[in-house]
Order: sequence, then structure tokens, then C-alpha cells
Amino acid sequence: MKNYKKMIACLIICSLILFSSLSFSTIKTSATDSKEVKEDFKLSNFKKIVSIPVSEEGIEYTGSAGRSGPEGPNAFDVKGDKVYVLDNVHHRVLIYSKTNGNLIDRIFFPENYWIYNMAVDKVGKIYLFDAGLNSLITILNDQVEVKSLERQVYLEPLFDFGVSEDGPYVVISDERGIKTVILKDKKINNFIPDSNGTKTLTIAEEKKNNMSYDKIVWKLNWENGKVIGGQISTLTGKIIRFEFPSGFEQGTNRYIGMSGNIVYWKLENKDGISIVGFDSESGKIERAVQIPLDIYYIIPQRPIVIDEGNVYVLVPSEKSVDVLTVTSWQSSEEFIKNIEKYKNENIPNDTVIQSKKW
Repeated sequence: MKNYKKMIACLIICSLILFSSLSFSTIKTSATDSKEVKEDFKLSNFKKIVSIPVSEEGIEYTGSAGRSGPEGPNAFDVKGDKVYVLDNVHHRVLIYSKTNGNLIDRIFFPENYWIYNMAVDKVGKIYLFDAGLNSLITILNDQVEVKSLERQVYLEPLFDFGVSEDGPYVVISDERGIKTVILKDKKINNFIPDSNGTKTLTIAEEKKNNMSYDKIVWKLNWENGKVIGGQISTLTGKIIRFEFPSGFEQGTNRYIGMSGNIVYWKLENKDGISIVGFDSESGKIERAVQIPLDIYYIIPQRPIVIDEGNVYVLVPSEKSVDVLTVTSWQSSEEFIKNIEKYKNENIPNDTVIQSKKW
């Protein structure tokens, strides 16, 4: 009898230990990190084109925020056959082949900079912005250049960074509103040496609201403290408005880009991130895909990009950092049905993930 009781006690203790280890098996989320869920997700609407292991040779996480932004990898870009991934921990940019997923190059930048965001232009020039030091780092053909804004110029609080055909730009969001500041490359002679002979980056132009890489100006539309939709101003000055589905009322929603007559927006709710394509003529949803929140280890500053009409997603998970491309889309009917299903399900909203406005 005593042996029987001991056996029961041992079983209870083992069960508690097992439950405890499962409860803390993930790093940044209390949601279950299910491999099957991840694989089903990746095979349903996405194809993995690059996978970087979380390791010293691949990419590592700091475990905390950096001086001027979250831990890396907080940005990526795709241009032609090259995939660029920012590796803040090792102060480098990793370049991979989109065709075969192999590593092409590792490009290092100075260790005293912590990069908030990264963008790459059409010729493959890399732009890195340190929000804490207001410094721009450019890399082309392994040549690294650092330019800093004048000391009296402060670009904060920083909301976004990118590069258009006019050069790099910074989006600032404060109590006075949102504005885009365009910075000029030294080829246009807007870099003036300071007293120490260091080249100083100057502001060339300011625009109201957010500007994107394609020079589209966009903003969110609010009502009673909630986001109800968004609008863009095209290069011809045409205003196109879009109404977001119920439940996507967060200020982290943003314009991604256009491909043909489809206007893509990133919409967020408690269940995850959705990439939603609206018809530019009717303003109605034409296609969409969803990314569950519990897949992410962190949410990058730049999680989605468009190149040559294709949509790419950066997904940093616990064991790898993956770049995926969208291969199929849900119809508007399927998308609405899915988000209604999420509303009706009792899904615990206890995920804890580092996230900033993107």
C-alpha cells in the first residue's frame, strides 16, 4: 500500500514538472510554440526562401532592447535575387540568394551603432539608420560611409525609415502629427563638412504624413479613438480611401505598397498580422493572408516588403529567422470568415512580444 502511494506521489510530481517545463518552453510568448502549427502555416499560403539558424554563425537575439530600438533582426529587404537581413547583435547585414537560400555575403558596420531600421535601393545600396545617434550608414560594394545630422537637428520620436528614388527618409510622429523628412545622399552635395571635417547630413525636404518607398503618402483614419481605415495619395494626387474590417483598429496598421491595382496594408489584431490587398478602384478587399502572432519571437520594425510584385515576410522565431514569400491568397470571403471565427473563439490574449509601431 505504501509503495502504491509512493508511486502515485511520484506520478503527480512528474506531471507537475512536465507541465511546468512546457509552460516555460517558449522565450517571449506564453502561447504554445507548436511545430505542427508553424509548418501548417508555412505550407498553406507561404513558401520559405531563406532560413537562418539562431546561432553565432547565423543570427542571435540580445534578450533586451538596444540603445535606440528593439533587438535584431528588426529589418530586412528583398531586391532582385538578393535577400538582405539586418543582424544587429553581430553588427552586420547578411545577404542571401533568393533562388537557393544560400549565404552570399556578410557585410559589417561599426560596432558603436545600433540600427533602428534598414532599406536597400534598386542598385543594392544598403541604408542603415541609428535613431539614437541620428546617423545614416550607407554600404555599396563593401564601402561603408557614415553621415550624421547636425547636432541641433533631432529626428524623434522616430516612426519609420526607408529609401525612395529621392533618397533616404525618416518619418517622425509626435503630438503635432506625423511628417516625413527626406535626407539627401552626398552625390547631391547636401553634405556639408563640420568644424572637424566630418560630413554632415542635412534635411532636404519635409512632407506632411507618412511617405513610403514608392513615394505614396498615406495616413490612418480615426474615429472615436479607433482606426477605422486608411487612405493614400497617389503620385497623381488622387486620394483613395479604404475601410478596414472590424477588429483591426490599432494604430500599428500601415500601408505596405502597391502592385498593379492592388493596394496592400498590414493590419493587426490580437490574433496576429494580416496582409490585406484592396482593389484600388472599388476600395474593397480582394485578397488576404494571415500570420499567427505566436509564430513570432519578436515583431520586426520592417516585417513585410514588396519587390517586383511579390510579397515577402520576415518571421523571427525561437530557433530560426525565416524569410517567406506569399504563394497563395485567401479570397475576401475566406478572410472575413476566418476573422469572424477568431472573434467567436475564446482565445487567450496573453502573448507577450516586443513590438513597436512599424
